[in-house]
Amino acid sequence: MTTFQAILQAIVHCVFELLPIGGAMTGVQLLSHALSWQAPSECFEGVLLFVGAFALFFYFRHDWASIISNLLRVLVYRKFPSSLDERLSLFITMSAIPPLLAHTYLQPFIPEFLKTPLGTAIMILLGALPLWFGQRFSRKNRGMFDWNPLDAFLIGVGQAFYIFPGMGRQTGALVFGLFRNYNLESLMKYIFLAATPLMAGRAFAKLHGFEFLSSEPVENMSWLSVGAAGVVSFASYLLLLGAISKQAQAKEDSRGILIRVLLGISAAAWFWFKS
Repeated sequence: MTTFQAILQAIVHCVFELLPIGGAMTGVQLLSHALSWQAPSECFEGVLLFVGAFALFFYFRHDWASIISNLLRVLVYRKFPSSLDERLSLFITMSAIPPLLAHTYLQPFIPEFLKTPLGTAIMILLGALPLWFGQRFSRKNRGMFDWNPLDAFLIGVGQAFYIFPGMGRQTGALVFGLFRNYNLESLMKYIFLAATPLMAGRAFAKLHGFEFLSSEPVENMSWLSVGAAGVVSFASYLLLLGAISKQAQAKEDSRGILIRVLLGISAAAWFWFKS
């Protein structure tokens, strides 16, 4: 894999990870299929996930400092968590349970058709419907201080939809959050906080083949390619997170739905053309 290919795949991975348009690896696989490129290795995916998790942690570093310090205070003093910062660690843990269970027990049963470009395109298009419904009918009158264990668990259920190619973690979590009437600003912030440990865990699970002492730390990739992709990915995450956080202050944003529909139609048309 060339350095240019690694950088472009890193950018696509970032965009598809943060936006509700189909999931990170969906974007990378569609790109590889469209341009007839070599599909990225599992280890390179782990690198991109690690960079993404670190970027999320860095962007929300003040929130994480508060969450970790309050968690330690609860554990050391054995006090009942009462404030939002003291309960956020519990909520994030609850949001992580459904995706872990889905990955362990349900992912092997995903139909092979859904893993094809055509199946992925169909799932991208189907995912636009609940997104539109949530954007259209959610009251969006709940904020950050309204989070509770049930809503945290439901966000986790939404994140578990990442096991379906073309659906994406972000899409499922956003839909469930909108159905629970959270405003976009509070919802997106919580989704990103809840995604950070999940992405870090998935990264470490895939980095087992990383060779620190080799000239090719990742299969068929030099240190230059891996390093360039990592730097560009980190910068892309920070820029896109800033744009999303600013746009989330709006009451409604249907551009993600439009992008998802256009992407699904384009992917289906390209698959038909190549077939």
